Amino acid sequence: MTVPPTGTTGPNPAAVRFLALALAGLLLYGLFLYLQAIPARIQHGLRAQEAIRLLDAQRAPLLRLQGARIAGITDTASLHQAVRRNLQAFRRASRYNAELSVIVGDFAARLEAWLDNPANPDDPAETLRFIDLLEALARAEAPIHADIQAGSQAEFQLWLGLALLGLWLILLFFLYQRQQRGRIAQAEKRLRAILDQSPFAIQIFAPDGTPLHMNQTAERLWGVRMADLAHYNLLQDRQLEALGITPCFRRAVAGEAVTTPVIRYDTDRTPQVEGPGRVVEIRSHIYPVKDEDGRVREIIIMHEDVSALEEAQRRLVEAQRVARLGSWELDLRTNHLYWSDEIFRIFEIDPQHFAASYESFLETVHPEDREAVNQAYLDSVANRTEYEIQHRLLMPDGRIKHVHERGRTDYAADGTPLRSIGTVLDITDYKRLEAELSRHRDHLEELVAQRTGELEAVNAELESFSYSVSHDLRAPLRAISGFSDALREDCGKQLDAAGREYLDRISANVQRMTQLIDDLLALSRTSQAPLQVESVDLGALADEVAEHMRQRYPGHAVHFVNRVHETVQGDPKLLRILLENLLDNAWKYTTPVEQPEVIFETETHDGETVFVVRDNGVGFDMAYADKLFGAFQRLHGREFPGTGIGLATVQRVVHRHRGRISGEGEPDRGARFRFTLNTVRTDPDRLS
Repeated sequence: MTVPPTGTTGPNPAAVRFLALALAGLLLYGLFLYLQAIPARIQHGLRAQEAIRLLDAQRAPLLRLQGARIAGITDTASLHQAVRRNLQAFRRASRYNAELSVIVGDFAARLEAWLDNPANPDDPAETLRFIDLLEALARAEAPIHADIQAGSQAEFQLWLGLALLGLWLILLFFLYQRQQRGRIAQAEKRLRAILDQSPFAIQIFAPDGTPLHMNQTAERLWGVRMADLAHYNLLQDRQLEALGITPCFRRAVAGEAVTTPVIRYDTDRTPQVEGPGRVVEIRSHIYPVKDEDGRVREIIIMHEDVSALEEAQRRLVEAQRVARLGSWELDLRTNHLYWSDEIFRIFEIDPQHFAASYESFLETVHPEDREAVNQAYLDSVANRTEYEIQHRLLMPDGRIKHVHERGRTDYAADGTPLRSIGTVLDITDYKRLEAELSRHRDHLEELVAQRTGELEAVNAELESFSYSVSHDLRAPLRAISGFSDALREDCGKQLDAAGREYLDRISANVQRMTQLIDDLLALSRTSQAPLQVESVDLGALADEVAEHMRQRYPGHAVHFVNRVHETVQGDPKLLRILLENLLDNAWKYTTPVEQPEVIFETETHDGETVFVVRDNGVGFDMAYADKLFGAFQRLHGREFPGTGIGLATVQRVVHRHRGRISGEGEPDRGARFRFTLNTVRTDPDRLS
């Protein structure tokens, strides 16, 4: 791990800014040189210095030549050559300045004329000519000295500009360094803040093992503060050495990133640490921090507190053991198979003797189930479906175990299967219980068949008895009724009023007994006859029954209101009996009312439809409500006809339709009967 430059990996904005300022200074300096013509002026100054040297060199040979002429020396050829040689050099040196070139040209013309036309030296005019020649030469000094001065000034300006530019660059350098130090300090401060706020426990050590920094998470993890580590050295920690961690740190010092195994560390056993300390269960990740030269500067250690993870792992293992549920993972690239501890217990295999491959797993499957298991798994991988199967295991001692396996496969972006994961559940006990339950179910079915046969026999006997009783009871009743009628016809005139009343009572009781027998037979049929379930329009059926009631009670005009439109599933004959009894009661018990009214409607309670038959008749006292649906129970006197069987029959019909019925009333304020029916189509045998 090499330390990156401070800042981002892109261009440093501060460096770019300072470089721009430096370039601006250089540009300003160049612009200054250009505008002031510094190089040209310096160059002219240098040439002017050469020109002034050559100008000075002209005077000496001219004076010697003039002296030779005055002395009358005629052998002056060498002096002539020297003067002309100097003149040529002077003329070349003066070409850089047009004004100077003109002056030197005039001087050269005068000099050539003086050299080519020597006069009498004693002639005063000759002396004036020589003086004019020297004055012509002297006139060249002014522009030369001006150029020399300008060159000197330009050279001064050049060095002054260089000095100012150097000072500007030095100032920029120091400002840049200062800003960089500030940025580095700010970055370090920000990094420390990030480290302190990090949820990971982080420690930084020098390569010699001394601590450099410890974030707040690490302080909470270890139970110590950075100040407590003043005398601590990681390389001298005997507890770490005993746990085998010290070599990991030395490898990091050598430049290698290392992850340690999970250890239990007790800070109370570290003598160098001052503080309360604590025991932690951790895994550490050690990273060397290198400089640009590859030297390790620092060691960063990130601690992972796995105490909760290890506890969760222990709980998971315990949960798998209790549930007999193990987990597995198959790496399809390496064919490496991972099993949790519980799978090894289920398969009763020693982990040290397991090849950890798919083929090794197949070897554990019962030979008769092996092909099916293999094909089911391969199909799930090929079709990208979930793998699920139950199969047997053959134990070495011959025992058979049953397991239920589930799994799924993860795929790469190109569809290549990468790994399969899943679970194995030991269902041996479940299979054993299932077998026992099957045996009990078979036995129960035998018992049910036996009891059903017995019940059918009893019902047949009861039905035979009912018809026998009906026949045996009806015969004497018919005899009593016949003899009563014969006595009234034959001896009616001989009987007084009391005798005739006795005969009327006998006839009435015979009719009552006949009706009672009919009601008992109807009640028996509602209990014994098999249900014929079909769709029944209960509202339409109620209208039919109400019309029958109007015919039965022609002198009793009842206002009947039907608000039911539901279609239910039930036996239409039994449902007709139910409505006939309820509406007959309503019609009967409203006879004393001036404006009788019977209403058939529905209510909804908790999403369930409840049918209601209510009237405004004589009602009843709720103190006797428990007798409503009992056979032969009557809540009113002889003024209302009836046998006390009707509501018992109603309750029997409702119960056979898996429903409920209840009644409520109030004397002289009417009665209400609420009932429910199973409105979902059901197997008739289950309703019978």
